[in-house]
This record gives sequence, structure tokens and C-alpha cells, in this order.
Amino acid sequence: MIVHLSGKLIIKDPSYAIVDVQGVGYKVFISLNTFNALPNINKDVYISTYYNVTEKSHDLFGFN
Repeated sequence: MIVHLSGKLIIKDPSYAIVDVQGVGYKVFISLNTFNALPNINKDVYISTYYNVTEKSHDLFGFN
């Protein structure tokens, strides 16, 4: 289970962010509140996460 990510913010979009954690990029779905709380691109970021597993998908949701 993935409970948080700590790394460099690579992409910042209103619906998702990509965080580079030691060379591995994680796509995290986020809300607009979390989007507004994120730092600028290429800055360090810490995001708490919820890893949702279903028959059809594995999704990572982030929040502050």
C-alpha cells in the first residue's frame, strides 16, 4: 500500500499531479483544493495518498 509520496513535482494539472520519487514517476489524482496547495513545478512535495484497487483499475489519489 502507498500511503504518501515525497519527491519532486514534475507535472501539475487541476486533475492530477506527477511526482518523481527517485526516478519513478507516480501519477496522483487530486482535487482542486490539493492543486491550489501544491508548490511550483520542480519543487519538493509531500502528498498523502489513498491507493484504490478495483477489478478494472489501480488508482492513486492524493490530498493534503
